[in-house]
Amino acid sequence: MARRKRSKAKLRTLSRNATLFALVLSLALLLTWPYLRTAFLRLAIPVGRGSMGTLEERIDGEAVFAGGVSLITAPVQGTVRYLVRDGESVRTGQAIAEVGKPDAWAALEDSLSFARAQLSKYESDTRQEFEYLSAQAEESYAKAVDLFFLARETAALGDLGFLAAREAQLEAAEENLRSIARRLGEIEGKRSELAGRVAAIESLQSSSAIQVVSPTSGVFSSEVTSIEGKFTRENLDGKTAAELAILAREARETKPVAVMDGQTVEAGDFLGRVISGQGVAFYLPVKTEDKPALRQDGKVELVLSDGTTVQARVTGVYDGKPPGYSIIVGEISVMPVSAMRKVDTVGLVARTQSGVVIPKAALVEQDGRQGVLLVQKTYARFREVEVLMVKGDKAVVRGIAEADEIVLRGWGFLEGRRVR
Repeated sequence: MARRKRSKAKLRTLSRNATLFALVLSLALLLTWPYLRTAFLRLAIPVGRGSMGTLEERIDGEAVFAGGVSLITAPVQGTVRYLVRDGESVRTGQAIAEVGKPDAWAALEDSLSFARAQLSKYESDTRQEFEYLSAQAEESYAKAVDLFFLARETAALGDLGFLAAREAQLEAAEENLRSIARRLGEIEGKRSELAGRVAAIESLQSSSAIQVVSPTSGVFSSEVTSIEGKFTRENLDGKTAAELAILAREARETKPVAVMDGQTVEAGDFLGRVISGQGVAFYLPVKTEDKPALRQDGKVELVLSDGTTVQARVTGVYDGKPPGYSIIVGEISVMPVSAMRKVDTVGLVARTQSGVVIPKAALVEQDGRQGVLLVQKTYARFREVEVLMVKGDKAVVRGIAEADEIVLRGWGFLEGRRVR
């Protein structure tokens, strides 16, 4: 009987302890629940902000280049005497070298002297204006480039009023550059005409040294390779990716040579080249599946291996070269002389887009509209956005601010629910 009473007392004690424990636990949960809920939501539902940035549609590859260089060849057999130094800037019609016997001048000496005097006077009269315009062209080009990037930044910020002003400034800078280019063209055209007269008289002098003149303005280089003739548009058009790869390897492995003063050459031998950087074409083989979507106007940026960026325009994309490969062909508006090469690893930037960059996973769809879940206080609310570009796991959108908090992994069912 006593044992039964002790058992009942023990049960009552255990029951009281359990009840007390349950009450304490409930009170603890009641007090800490807001913190526990917030911690759980933060672990389960990632929230963050986008950032101002730029995405680009880019593909890398090895490009082969053609153009931008004029070859200088010996017109006859004879001994070479250079009239300009390697790396010196030359102008259209300027004498670069003489081939033959320079002391054999005869019947046309007076006419030649008069023509040279006219050319020299014109060069003297226009030298100051030419140098001034050339300097102005460089400044205007630099200003236009700066305004271009400022306009891009302004577009990214969405300030349409300021963007119009920036675009107007850019158009004015480009018009000034075109005006300078026209005047430089007039000066060079007249000079080319006078230089042509000199060259024509010189060509009439028989049994004499024949001068070799520059066909264009640029920088003279006495170094040439035996494969120069392969890197022309006529030869590269229609080439397959494999054929372009063979040419690229050949260009890397072929060493340049230079003809020296006093060396005897045969008619047709290379004497050097004038690098102008004008009319350069590129041929970029890519896998067809990686081919980027191009802008309607075909404008792209080409980033060279040394970091130089040049503006270009795609003129054609040829698939099945061979099957599975495509060849992107384009023209470069101006290639810096220092960046001229036959082959290079490049990045082709098909298009860029600036704005608020967010994870692609943050995008949700509601009633056919794309948007994000904007965190307002502690709840997620659908906010429609304009998706400007998607690249990989990132997207550029318009419709939210950089400081707005969003659900980084968007689930449609979270709309209207607590997420913080």
